[in-house]
Amino acid sequence: MNLTANLLNKHITNIKNTFKGGRKEQAIIDCQNLVFLHPANGSLRKLLANLLALTGKPIQAAKQLEIGFEFNPDDEELLFNLAISYRQGLAFDEAVQYLLIYTEKYPFNVDGWGSLSENQFQLKQFDLALESSLKAISISNNDSRLFYNRAKIYRALKKYDLSLSDLQVALDMQPDHLSYVMEYAEITHFYQGKIFAKPYFEKVLQLKATDYLELLNQGKAFYELGFIDQSISIYQQIISSNQLLELAHLNLGSAQYVLRNYPEALTNYQKVLVFNNNSLAANINIANTLQAQNLFKDSTPFIDRALEIDPSSAFAYKLKAQAYANSGFDERILCNLLLAESFDPTLESLQGFLLYSKLEICDWSDISIRKEQLQNDIKSLQTQVLPFQATLFFDLPELHQISAQQFINANFPLSRHPQPSFNRVHKDKLKIAYISPDFGQHPIAYLTAELFELHDRNHFEIIGVSLTTRSDDSYRSRIKNSVDHWVDISHLSDTQALNYLRSLEIDIAIDLCGHTQDFRLSLWAHRIAPIQISYLGYLGTMGCAQYYDYLIADQVLIPNEFRAFYDEKIIYLPNYQMNDRHRPRNNHLISKSSLGIPENHFVFACLNNSFKYQPEIFAAWMQILSDTPNSSLVLFGKNHLVSENLSAQAIKANIDPSRMIFFNSVDYETYLSRLNGIDLFLDTTIYNAGTTASDALWMGIPVITCIGRSFCARMAASVLVAAGMPNLITQSLTDYIQLAIELASDQAKYQAIKTQLIDNSVACKLFDSPATTKNLERAYQLVWDNYLNHVPPEDLVISTSPVSGRLHPV
Repeated sequence: MNLTANLLNKHITNIKNTFKGGRKEQAIIDCQNLVFLHPANGSLRKLLANLLALTGKPIQAAKQLEIGFEFNPDDEELLFNLAISYRQGLAFDEAVQYLLIYTEKYPFNVDGWGSLSENQFQLKQFDLALESSLKAISISNNDSRLFYNRAKIYRALKKYDLSLSDLQVALDMQPDHLSYVMEYAEITHFYQGKIFAKPYFEKVLQLKATDYLELLNQGKAFYELGFIDQSISIYQQIISSNQLLELAHLNLGSAQYVLRNYPEALTNYQKVLVFNNNSLAANINIANTLQAQNLFKDSTPFIDRALEIDPSSAFAYKLKAQAYANSGFDERILCNLLLAESFDPTLESLQGFLLYSKLEICDWSDISIRKEQLQNDIKSLQTQVLPFQATLFFDLPELHQISAQQFINANFPLSRHPQPSFNRVHKDKLKIAYISPDFGQHPIAYLTAELFELHDRNHFEIIGVSLTTRSDDSYRSRIKNSVDHWVDISHLSDTQALNYLRSLEIDIAIDLCGHTQDFRLSLWAHRIAPIQISYLGYLGTMGCAQYYDYLIADQVLIPNEFRAFYDEKIIYLPNYQMNDRHRPRNNHLISKSSLGIPENHFVFACLNNSFKYQPEIFAAWMQILSDTPNSSLVLFGKNHLVSENLSAQAIKANIDPSRMIFFNSVDYETYLSRLNGIDLFLDTTIYNAGTTASDALWMGIPVITCIGRSFCARMAASVLVAAGMPNLITQSLTDYIQLAIELASDQAKYQAIKTQLIDNSVACKLFDSPATTKNLERAYQLVWDNYLNHVPPEDLVISTSPVSGRLHPV
């Protein structure tokens, strides 16, 4: 049936009116009937495709145009719309297929090359996208969109200077284009740092959004500036308007993640997968959120799916390594981290994680090169390293401070954490909250268990706040029974936990964790109490005086020459380390042969974690073994990789590896008992023994150390001074080696040291737990009195002089 032109136009007008009147499906059916009668009519095909696209069916629209193109191969508009319809349906391969035909037929059409470039970009064909973009700009260099699109390609190619240059050209043409400003802000943030990007994010918020995509960008700007509630509000507005659902839910989930509202974050990520099962970001974010809740096994299917979508995803490989790390160290951790590095060596925190993982198994290949590069990157603010990792890698307190400050600025900016006001009220009894994830079988609990029992209940009410849920063991039960109030907030979001802790009206909060595993820094950033103090858990500055008023130390740990590298005010105690006098002390001698050591051997030992074993100190140990033939060295061998790698290093040093004995993890009492079979504890440099040093001294085993510059490299020296054994502190590795050899070779000198240690243990400051508790209480009372009197925090020296008994500000 052939209709006249006039009748056909009348039908088309009716179809359009039907569609405008809201009967969209009927209009599509009517149009389909006409197309069936006139299959070669290009105008009808384009009309049907347009109606399908307007009802959210871009792929069906493309299929109609594909048929129309077979009948009308020279219809330029139809061919272009065909490609664009596939683009709108996220079918980028098909879009590129037809855009290649289009650009071959119409080589001087700038829109063809520009669209081809955009679709190649979506397929991650960045080099091809760049070629197409260059051709588009060669045809027309006065279209800001072309420079904006090329800037995104350069960004993907990590050519950030060129990217910013193109964006500047686009902004010169349209200085108030919100999307251009946002792109400039994001690249500057990544390339130069948040400080440099901040003005551009702020400008984004000053501009008026003209569409939902620009509104989404404003939500991202609020997010980057730390205004999380405002960003959430924008994302919810976009979702309620049924716009950009995939991106809005993805970003809303990220904002919820920052607030530790993990269930809500997961719900939003799952909604993204409903829209697009191939969303790389959603799968990665789900895995990351599950890992944040220690659900590592549950995260692996999403990691695997992410790698199916993009086998070159560095983030996915990093997450996979983290999943393996949680279940015990094996070769797959390092393998996945190296894969991540091969795809994106600049991935945030990757280099620190990689170096830490190599140290944990004593794989020292290329370690000096990696450390040097990492040190330079930290100094130039080119990379973010977790603060705890920085303390393991470098004996440089200035680098520890930079790492902590960077971490705070990136993850807990002041703008995100407005400081509350607290009432200044005189109290007869102060509420002191000790907050930690480590109440249980952990070094922090081993040190502090008696502290909670000794506190003066006439003047202090003690609250124990656990950040983790774990089964009760002897130490956890002991602490729960010795505090006045026990609280487990592991199941609460940050907002819930913060509100609950503030309801307790805590006066002084003590962070026994710091930048270590399972920390909850957001709580400290929002402020739990008017006075917040860091103690024991993290050996360095927290990096933000606005969140932490004080850091407890002693004058060995932070001498004046290094004071500038600590942001908090310092409370100097006579002795830093609290100890438990009730820890097991079985003096029953253990035969060396029972430990696999010849009875006539002098036994050196270092039972620090294997990541503290580094090439310089290990070379010193090998020199000591070389000069003391009848000796053995006991080390902590976390797994077979540690023993294999260290044995290989011993062979290189011409030392028989059988002279090294590797202990595995055992319960605390067995570990202490084993120390009876050891003659001399050799400390590590960079990051010293802390609890393990006092454990050895408690069991009557001398400890020698080589004092460094940073808090964690002076820890053993602090312990030895408190034990009255400063003669075991050396100033260089040469002296360290010489002292170890002398003690192993001179029985009289060694016995004199043992006698001195045993005599001192009765009255030394290290094991005078009541005195250390009293000094802490004096410090708490002084800082509270200063707070009540509006005296700003200042460095304090707590003196236990029996004459004055006074507390001396520095």
